[in-house]
Formats: sequence, structure tokens, C-alpha cells
Amino acid sequence: FCGRVIVERRAARRELQSPATIRNNFQGRIGGQVIDISEHGCKLELANENGEVGAKVTIKLDGFESWAGVIRWANGKTVGVEFEWPLH
Repeated sequence: FCGRVIVERRAARRELQSPATIRNNFQGRIGGQVIDISEHGCKLELANENGEVGAKVTIKLDGFESWAGVIRWANGKTVGVEFEWPLH
């Protein structure tokens, strides 16, 4: 079991591996990459900062509108974000 919690996802995640402009309220622009994405959230690899659970972020991919969300889990620079509104 190793102390891990298994969470059933609300929607399937799709691998993306795309550079993104990521901003938060504390450091401003931090940059990084979207690793995978679903209707309700995404996994990010932050460029230079460790993620902080509860931090609000804005994610922007070239050619798309920006998405606001909250970091729900963090493992160093890898974080899981829940979007404020589902993507459609």
C-alpha cells in the first residue's frame, strides 16, 4: 500500500507535454509545462518553483484562452491543478 491514496478521476486525462505560461499570485510568471490535461484539471511541471497546495494559478497555452485553477497536490515542481470551471 505504501501510504498512497488512490483517487478515481472524474474525467480521463490526456497526455499533452506542452510548454505553458503559468502565473501565480506570489511569484508572478513562473512558467512550465502541461504534462496532461482533463476536463477538470491538469498536471504541471513548474520551471523554477516548487508548488504550494492551495495556491491559485493561471495557465495559458499558445492559441488558447487562459485557465484559472488551484493547486490541489504538489510533489516538488510537479503539481496537480483543479480548474475553477470545467473545460468544454
